[in-house]
Amino acid sequence: MCQGDCCNEFASNPQVQLLYVIVAIIYALASFGAGIVFIVEEGDLLALEWLIGIVGLLVLVTWIIMLSSRCCAPCCCREKMPDVPQACPPGECSCQNVALLDYPFHIAVAGDLATTLLLNIFEGLTLDSLRGLRLVVIGWAILVCVSACTGFRKFVILNEQRAMRPAPTHPGAMVVGTPGGQGAVVGAPVQVPGKLVT
Repeated sequence: MCQGDCCNEFASNPQVQLLYVIVAIIYALASFGAGIVFIVEEGDLLALEWLIGIVGLLVLVTWIIMLSSRCCAPCCCREKMPDVPQACPPGECSCQNVALLDYPFHIAVAGDLATTLLLNIFEGLTLDSLRGLRLVVIGWAILVCVSACTGFRKFVILNEQRAMRPAPTHPGAMVVGTPGGQGAVVGAPVQVPGKLVT
């Protein structure tokens, strides 16, 4: 059963987008901080590794939620998600293209995940041979910084879109107010077995 209405609200919600921006900033700060500590310090860095692991788990969960609500759900439930653009194809390269503004975060997390897996697989190799992979991690951290900027841009766009939406009304609800003035929806239909009561 498709829950497109829920995903539509979740994927087009400015507050959720702001959460993604905050996670991207935390991720970038943790990446740069860990990089500096690993370069400067030598020895046992168990506490730092735990912190990086916790931040990594937070980022991974956030990435899965973002992918499922903005990439997978629109493909499956398109008719129930009018406020969420199709992620593929991305469309024109513009700061107004809300689907494209998610791509830096998607690419950075996927790239960092793949690089981390490779570093763990080749852990027994010499430090010199892994230096190139460690430099790639810095590249992903820079892309996460870009994703925080594009994510904030998307937050602004989603806020503007939310402000332009008409207030939701329920079928059968009565609108009251002053003639020529702003009305307010009062009540909503209640379903009673066999008849509709308002």
